[in-house]
Amino acid sequence: MWLRDLFPLDTMYKFNAGKFNHCPSVVGHKKGAFVTWYAGSGECKDDQSVYIVSITDRVNEYLQIGNKTGNPIIWKELDQYYLLWSKFEDNGQIKSPADRWKYCSLWTQKISSTSKWSKIKLIGDPVRLSDSHQHLLARCNPIVTEAGFVYLPLYDEYTQECVIYAGKQMEFVEIGRFGNREIQPTIWFENNALHALCRNFGNWSHWSQHYSTKDMAPVAWGSITNNKLPIVRHGSTRIFNINSSLHVVTLGDDVWILWNDVRNHIRSKMTLGLITKLGDMLCPRTIEILQIGKSSYPSMYTDGNRLHITYSVQDGVVYHVKNRRYLERCKRCKRVSI
Repeated sequence: MWLRDLFPLDTMYKFNAGKFNHCPSVVGHKKGAFVTWYAGSGECKDDQSVYIVSITDRVNEYLQIGNKTGNPIIWKELDQYYLLWSKFEDNGQIKSPADRWKYCSLWTQKISSTSKWSKIKLIGDPVRLSDSHQHLLARCNPIVTEAGFVYLPLYDEYTQECVIYAGKQMEFVEIGRFGNREIQPTIWFENNALHALCRNFGNWSHWSQHYSTKDMAPVAWGSITNNKLPIVRHGSTRIFNINSSLHVVTLGDDVWILWNDVRNHIRSKMTLGLITKLGDMLCPRTIEILQIGKSSYPSMYTDGNRLHITYSVQDGVVYHVKNRRYLERCKRCKRVSI
């Protein structure tokens, strides 16, 4: 039975992901989705660990990666799934627990599942993507071309810059670096260019910042290069984004965005919308408010026919599946639904 048979137009699961849980990431599979997050007794505690689960017609058994891990993301590259996570190395100046994020190594590993997609297994040994002296962390999912080439958005926790890696099969090189006190980029392709939105570091700035590459020939998006991407800063958008990441994906001709549409530092009002333009400035059009209360650090994935959505809430993780027909109906409706 395929996903279209399992799920109606709009389906939601909420599951217990630990008293403290944070930064989920999602990718769809044939019978549902993989969702990963980190949890523990508190942020940056030694028992903080990455977890991953396969959701089919139920929430199945969790797989734990190990202590002192966090900030996972997950993606599909051709027919293979990959998990990436951070590990505290604690080999720098640690003045507060949050400083542990500055000194993390990055690891990636192949994952698979049983024939019924209920249990997860790790394949082979993890591969180190970066050392702790590079200060890199992940937040938003990469984008993958039809040929299986991966553009991986990262950020430097120490210099507070956005970083783009490119490659495939767990081999990557840095091809772009941009931003000033801006982190956690989300990226997408549009009009033959790579676009990025990132949040300002800290709680005081309201607007997401927009960057893009110059127009490039399609052949440029299919090979590894050490040349730096020609990245242009467009400046502030009309998309509020305070103290939380956001996520953008494309589905058909639409650019969908998932973010906290609030004017203060409280992580609430998880909102699904479309990116439009007011002149040259990006603006959001709200389609649906998914969560009024506390909610943060969203992730999305599209398989061409539906959106897979996840985010953290007070006492768990929420996972949505939204069929394309449902989304088209919401776009035509003037009333914002909750």
